[in-house]
Order: sequence, then structure tokens, then C-alpha cells
Amino acid sequence: MNKLKFPALLAEDIVRRLEKADEKVVNEVYDLATKQLAAEDTLATRLDSKATALLSVAGFSMTIAFSFGGWSLLDNIKKIALGKSIAVALVVVLVVGLVTCLFAWIALRMRKNYKWIDENEVFHEGVLSKKDTATYDYKIHMATHQWLIWQKRFAITEERAKWTSYGQLSFVVFLSGILALSCLTTYSAIQLTAPKTATSSSSSAGAVPPPAHSAPLVGAK
Repeated sequence: MNKLKFPALLAEDIVRRLEKADEKVVNEVYDLATKQLAAEDTLATRLDSKATALLSVAGFSMTIAFSFGGWSLLDNIKKIALGKSIAVALVVVLVVGLVTCLFAWIALRMRKNYKWIDENEVFHEGVLSKKDTATYDYKIHMATHQWLIWQKRFAITEERAKWTSYGQLSFVVFLSGILALSCLTTYSAIQLTAPKTATSSSSSAGAVPPPAHSAPLVGAK
């Protein structure tokens, strides 16, 4: 996303520049401000979808990891060699998953800071009372109002996109940690059972078979 450099144009600067412009130019700026605001609404809706999906998936993944992963570790923590280390690592991974949910929640929460078109500006008495240049002045007034709203929304959308990106990155770390813990747990379990199998095989190979009962000789007294 393009970064808006602040401080941006103030309302007085926009009005002063538009008052020097032709009516056709004012109409173009008004249409552009309307389109910019509509495009920002579309982008905000997409960010809402991404943040909501991230929060849902991360929460569901944490529930599974906490339920099944925690139960499995508690059941095998004393049986495998790295049981305690894996348990600590699981707690760290779950914290990363919690941070992912927090990032997504922040991105959703920031939407309440959006500014909307003010009806007092739409029905501004000072602008509507002008008879001769009513349309021209009203277009300047509303173009300025919409452009200021777009500036504020743009800055908030940039922040929301940043927090959503942080959440996506932490979710990748969370999934990578779960995968690594699964592989490590499986490897430790295999290493735990391998020596027992080898010992059982060697014990069976070195055992002295019991003496066979020989049949009595024929004719022996």
C-alpha cells in the first residue's frame, strides 16, 4: 500500500486551491474524492474479512493444539526423553497463537475509529444559503469534507493492514512450531521404543535353550 505522508493537506489548503480552480476541475475533484472514499470502504471490508478469518482459524487451531496436544504431552511427558522440554515449547507456541489472535482482534477493533460523512456538513447552512454559486460552493465543500475523511480512513487502514500482517506472520510461526513439536514428539517416542526392541531381540538370541529330554536307551536296566 502507498504511504500517505503526514501532515497532509488541511481543510483550509484544499478549499483555497479549489476556489482558484474551474468548475469542471472542481467536479473532477469531487468525483475523485467520492471514488477514493468508496475504494477505501472496499479495502476496509477486505481487511475485515482477513482479520476475521485469521482470528477464527487461529482460535480453532489453538483449541485443537491445547486440547489434543496438551493431553498427549501430559500423557507422555515422563515417558519420552525430551518430555519436559517439549511441554515448555508447547506453552511458548500457544503464547504465539494467543498473540496471533490479539493482532487480529486489534485490526478489527480499529475499525471503530473510522470517520463517516457528517450530516451537518451535508446540510451546512452557510453553504446551502448561497444562491448564485450554490452548486459550485457545495461541490467544493463536500469534496473537501470527503477528502478529509479519506485521509483519516487511509491512515487507519494502513495501521489495520500492519496489524493484520503481524498476525499472519505470527500464525505462520505458530503452525511451524506445532509441526516441529509434532515431529520432535514422534522422534522421541521412536527413540524410546527402539532400545527396548533391540534389548528384547538380543536377550532372545543369547538365551540358552532348555535341555531336551533324551529318550531312554533300549535295553538299559
